[in-house]
Amino acid sequence: MVGNNLPSRSEVVHMYISKGIKRMRIYYPDKEALNALRNSGIALILDVGDQLSNLAASSSNAAAWVRDNISPYYPAVNIKYIAVGNEVVGGTTESILPAMRNVNSALAAAGIGGIKVSTAVKSDVIANYYPPSAGVFAYTYMNGIAQYLASTGAPLLANVYPYFAYKDKPCINLNYATFRVSPTERDQNNGLTYTNLFDAMMHAIYAALEKAGAGNVNVVVSESGWPSAGGVFPCFFFEMKQSSAPSLNIW
Repeated sequence: MVGNNLPSRSEVVHMYISKGIKRMRIYYPDKEALNALRNSGIALILDVGDQLSNLAASSSNAAAWVRDNISPYYPAVNIKYIAVGNEVVGGTTESILPAMRNVNSALAAAGIGGIKVSTAVKSDVIANYYPPSAGVFAYTYMNGIAQYLASTGAPLLANVYPYFAYKDKPCINLNYATFRVSPTERDQNNGLTYTNLFDAMMHAIYAALEKAGAGNVNVVVSESGWPSAGGVFPCFFFEMKQSSAPSLNIW
């Protein structure tokens, strides 16, 4: 963890429980954190950390990873999703799909059937967000990933940040980006009217999945937010929870 004077993993888990926070994401198999999560009921996204290439290299590597990082904890730790890569870019993207296949096979061999395997993507995997119905994947490798997710029943994990869209295009109305009263946007192709940027971005992702032949794949929002020094928007997450995006699942 990065920072000073941080609470222990067990203190963080106790804070989650006391505040009624029911979902957590950790970015590598931190054994202290996993032990602290035992029997907490907190649903977890567990990332593979820097092991993407290793997991893609062979099924035996994936079996060893599952043996060391999943089997000792599951089901006492409520692991819902394994994120095979987070915002992977460049040539390493070629490792995502084989790594996902290997991890799924390793889970099956270990008799673990309740964990879905996916990958977490950033916003630029979508080539066009406007209008939302025009959403399409910017990279061909995403089509194979989307179709594989459709075959396994796993969701796509998406890091959705309206802030970055607003920052890159200042013409976007700030209120529209932050769930406040603003002029709406109508998509003439799908007939929907959008009251906020988050919903529009989510619909663009769903449009891209449908074009990739994976229209049955749900999207789990694995990251989102607004900079703490980028303006005070204390209701951002509350309003995001009220989003009308289809099958919305915010982690």
